[in-house]
Order: sequence, then structure tokens, then C-alpha cells
Amino acid sequence: MVYRRDADDKILILFTKPKEEAGKGYLKIDKNLWMFDPNTGKWDRRTERERIGGTNSRRADFDESRLSVEFNVAFDGTDKLGDYKVFKTKLTAKPDADVAYPVQKIWIDQDSRNILKREEYSLSGKLMRTTFYPKWNKKFSTSKKAEVWVPEEMRIFDELEKGNSTVILIKETDLSAVSSSVFTKAWVESKSR
Repeated sequence: MVYRRDADDKILILFTKPKEEAGKGYLKIDKNLWMFDPNTGKWDRRTERERIGGTNSRRADFDESRLSVEFNVAFDGTDKLGDYKVFKTKLTAKPDADVAYPVQKIWIDQDSRNILKREEYSLSGKLMRTTFYPKWNKKFSTSKKAEVWVPEEMRIFDELEKGNSTVILIKETDLSAVSSSVFTKAWVESKSR
């Protein structure tokens, strides 16, 4: 389960299954990402590159998009991605940004303006990850008083370990307000009991 409170820049990822992982959680407080292990009852600080639950996903895959805040964007032309007409962009991390990958290339659907493909690179220019977003869903947000797009599926491919991939299916999305008490270490620890 993923809980976000964009107004406070907080995120919580809580594992409920499988039984061996139940109670494990990741909590972002300010600029720190903490991982709770219910087996030891301890919290450990993690980095932006931390793999969530041993998958190819990172915290930024679930968090509010901050591309315009963390990156300088350069238009790289138009192209086709399958049947979609896309805008290509190249993003370079701003000097003070704390990001997992400092260079990204993004393919954006010209009609919906949704991201369809993302390539993430190291500073040396090595391709690290490729992510595809094949399905999006429109939902009404009461806080924004408008419809917003929410990804329904993400396919993440590790480019260093060929054959290592992760599929994230978002089965249910609730855009109603989440209590600030959820984003505490005490709340996460209570769910592991």
C-alpha cells in the first residue's frame, strides 16, 4: 500500500503481503527515506537509489512528480513510440537536487501529456533503468478540483542486470485526504504487530 500526502511532501510504502514481508515499510520524512524492518524493530536511513522491497522500483516511482523542480528540461524533438506521437525530452538534474539518476530521457504522449517511456542514466552516461507506462487512468481529485491522470501500470527494466524487471500494477487509487498521523514511525510500527 502506498500513501502520499503531497501538501507535506510525505510518502509511506507499507507491505501487507507476502507474510514474510508484511509490516515492512518505507517512510519519507523531510528529505530522508527510512526503512522499517518488523523482524528487528529497527529503522534504517536509505538513499534515493534504494530498491523498494528488492524490486527495481525506487521511492520516486511512487512519489509526486518533481521533474520541473529537480531537473532542467531540454526539448529533443518529436518521434513515434508504437502508435503514439511523442515529444522527446532530455532532463539534467539541477545542482542541488537529490535524485537517483542525474540524466533522464522521457517520451511524452502528445495528446494526453502522459509519460510513456523513461530512460535513466548515470553521470557517466550509462543507461541504468528503462520504465514504460502503458496504462493511465483519469480520476477526479477534490483537492485539485479537476481530473488527474494516474498510472495503472509501470514496467521497470534494470539495464545492468539484463532480464531483471519489475511490473507494478496499481489496482485501486483513492485520492481522498490522508491523515498526517499515518506518516509517522509509530503508525508504521503499529501495523507490524
